[in-house]
Amino acid sequence: MEYMASQVKSEMNCVFNFVSKMPACDDRSELIKLFLEYADKLSKIKDEPVERNTMLEYLYRDAANWKTWNTVVLKGEMTDEMFKEMCECCEDGHEMFVPEQLGLDLIRDWETTADDHPYAELCAFTIVPNKPTTDMTVEELLDRFRKAKDNWHPEDYEPEIEEEEEE
Repeated sequence: MEYMASQVKSEMNCVFNFVSKMPACDDRSELIKLFLEYADKLSKIKDEPVERNTMLEYLYRDAANWKTWNTVVLKGEMTDEMFKEMCECCEDGHEMFVPEQLGLDLIRDWETTADDHPYAELCAFTIVPNKPTTDMTVEELLDRFRKAKDNWHPEDYEPEIEEEEEE
């Protein structure tokens, strides 16, 4: 029985990894809904609830248009209304925000240059069966967005530019 449970878990992880790497689109949303539906059915058989959390996606794009996708899995389930409010709290009512001011990581896949800045773009959220990657809940993040509204401080989070060595 332990072997079969391990196989089921492995297969579910494979499906989830495949779906989680897809770009945001309607097909991806439908696949995630199906995945969660089947996970719910499995949990009813096992009498254990499936943990539902929120994967938040945000994009870092420097002035030269180099991009890095960032994700965080928050505790709890986000609603469309919560996400809309977060977007409204962003810089000038757009999707731009300073992740580090909210306690989120901002990952760049390169050494910092004069093209870098502290802003990221809020992109999307998905309800997932993943374990959280942070102790922060969806409600705590929304509260942090509310506090930062019209009070963003990008100057406090400017990246340190790495000086190139002269040869």
